[in-house]
Amino acid sequence: MLAPPKKEKPERRMSKVRIYARNLAANWIGYGVNLVLILVLSWFAFRLLGDVRYGVWSLVISLTGYLGMVDAGLRPALYRHFNWYLGRKQPMKVNEVLCTGLAFFAGSTLVLVAAGAVLGSAFGDIFPKTPAEYLSAVQIALVIVAANVGLSMISAVFGSLLETNERFDLANALQVSVAGLRVGGSILVLKLGYGLVGLAAAGAASTLLACVGGYLLASRAFPPLRIRRAFVKRATLAELIRFGIPCFFSGIGIRIMLYTGGLIIAWLIGLKWVGYYSLATMLLEYSKTLVRKGTTVFTPEIQQSLARGDLAGLRHFLPLVIRVAMVFGVLIVVGIMAFGRDFLTLFYGTAVGEAGGPVVVILGFAYLMALAADPCTSTLIGAGRVKLVAAIVMLEAAINVGLTILLLTVGGMGLEGVALGTMIPRVLLSGLVFPAVAARHLQMRPHVLARQTAAYWVPGAALFALACLALLQLPASLTWGWFAAKVCLATAAYLLIGWFLIFPRDVRRRMSDKVRPRGGLHQEDTAPLATARTGEYGGSGETGDGTGI
Repeated sequence: MLAPPKKEKPERRMSKVRIYARNLAANWIGYGVNLVLILVLSWFAFRLLGDVRYGVWSLVISLTGYLGMVDAGLRPALYRHFNWYLGRKQPMKVNEVLCTGLAFFAGSTLVLVAAGAVLGSAFGDIFPKTPAEYLSAVQIALVIVAANVGLSMISAVFGSLLETNERFDLANALQVSVAGLRVGGSILVLKLGYGLVGLAAAGAASTLLACVGGYLLASRAFPPLRIRRAFVKRATLAELIRFGIPCFFSGIGIRIMLYTGGLIIAWLIGLKWVGYYSLATMLLEYSKTLVRKGTTVFTPEIQQSLARGDLAGLRHFLPLVIRVAMVFGVLIVVGIMAFGRDFLTLFYGTAVGEAGGPVVVILGFAYLMALAADPCTSTLIGAGRVKLVAAIVMLEAAINVGLTILLLTVGGMGLEGVALGTMIPRVLLSGLVFPAVAARHLQMRPHVLARQTAAYWVPGAALFALACLALLQLPASLTWGWFAAKVCLATAAYLLIGWFLIFPRDVRRRMSDKVRPRGGLHQEDTAPLATARTGEYGGSGETGDGTGI
């Protein structure tokens, strides 16, 4: 039986609240700025490259996305082992994990460059619909983008170390700075006429700067950091690979679901439709990442609590993390489902809006379920249940590909068929299985977890969808002014819906108490988050690069 958790001093609890608040603010502000920069870049790239060339660029990104599999699952393994050894207070083991990972990724980058050259030479044969005048640029761009994939792995090592030391503020400051340089450089090279090659070069240069900046900031966040050849250990690499191999297969499944849709569209429909589909899915991908930026601040605590064996605390804390995720997930994803077509039309043009609008609506259901399941996936990764996670993800990917091809060829559906092929398996597998397995690992019944989470956010999502549909019925011209007005009205309506249906009563009471005049923070004010280490609420819960799922 686990020993009862020790009580912490109120000062420690308050400091933990401040850390969470700082990290939440840093994540959302940083990602918000980054998202604006990305949208600006996509707008310029789409207009300066044109439909077909932008479709080719999207195809290059989709193809090189598979090259990330060369990491053999080490990125999520590094993140988990950083948390594991930090939770056990073993800084030298952290250095061994860091240096071993860096050595592996440095070698992987050389392999990636060679792979990019091979793909470039065969691109025209793989995608015969590509115009011949673009092939030489694609060949060069593929080599550069492949090198960029390797550099991003190295940068991610330092980013993971920053996050596991709960310095999300430093990580986001670096990301925003690098994103600004990338966007500025990309727009410059596009205007100068360097096209696909210029875009690839601007991305690689900015990632190289991220590697240097990541090292400097990680040294500040983790003073014991030492990069020494002596810390590169075969035993450590073997340990990472044992954990990473199931993550590797999970990564294959994730990449299949992320990138195969674009490849199938290129083969069966046409190149310009790849761009339309990618612009539509981009809205949901970035919205999912925005929500994850909130729950990611709890991931180190979830995994470090698992390292300490604090299951009792996690049973209380995991539902809270899921509800926090869905407070924002419902607002953003349902909002995009409702107003996504109008945004795509206003920002990219009528063709993108008509093609991408239905895609956003269909995929929105999948993204809602994925966001609710993300903290559960982080729990399973931290608990070492990576083989089970890999099996479920691979099964989902296989169903995704088979169903997508079936809906396109037999069903005669277009982009909607690709979206349905992704949505159905994600809802049935990731959305339902991961929470059930995580609940059982924490020794709680799945229906109890569902009652503490889905019973709050599902009714809230339904009511918010009805409110958005009512606003869409208002007679108004399609202008940015009316679009902004509808979004503001929908957000105002959601504040009331979210307050009563997503926040449980005890959290509403504590939040109401906070706005009352007091002499200072009281212990009960900090209970939902500050007691993360005391066992009352337990730990915390990205997949993405954070956990690899």
